[in-house]
Amino acid sequence: MKKIHGERAWLIQAIYQETGPDNYLFKALWVGAKECVKAVNAALSGFRDHLLLEDGLELGIKSYREKRFIFQRVDNNYFVGGVIVPDDLKNVVAGTRKEQLLDQAFQIFSREAPYPLLREWMPRLWEACVDEDRIFPLQKLGLEGEVYYVEPPYGGLMREMLLAYLPEFRSRAVELIQ
Repeated sequence: MKKIHGERAWLIQAIYQETGPDNYLFKALWVGAKECVKAVNAALSGFRDHLLLEDGLELGIKSYREKRFIFQRVDNNYFVGGVIVPDDLKNVVAGTRKEQLLDQAFQIFSREAPYPLLREWMPRLWEACVDEDRIFPLQKLGLEGEVYYVEPPYGGLMREMLLAYLPEFRSRAVELIQ
């Protein structure tokens, strides 16, 4: 939990990408007094488009991205606020086990791929995409496990990857059949 600068509110959960001077939020949740939570929501939806934390960390949202906000009472004294960036969050995977990450990545790949894919290919495709910087770790606060951004290869690159690993995929298929 990190204190939000100038507010009686605390960031309790966040997924973001460190990119030098800019850190882009994919998702964030904060808790505090009603007027403070509303002020944080207003800051992220308005002119500033960023949060400044007491430790100096600044988290922003790309201004051209759609944002969805939440505001909800927790009890008589506290409220929770939050923001998600749906277009960015749809390609985020999180989990405490590699299999969870691969299952979620498979769903993203299947949604974007111009070809049918097999779940058994995912360990190799994951490695190839990490090597190509198409899968990279994200920073997190208040979440267990690991969090990654998955950018599936576009049509031509996907085709190249599948052809490059076809012998490996074929032998894997034979193992599964036997």
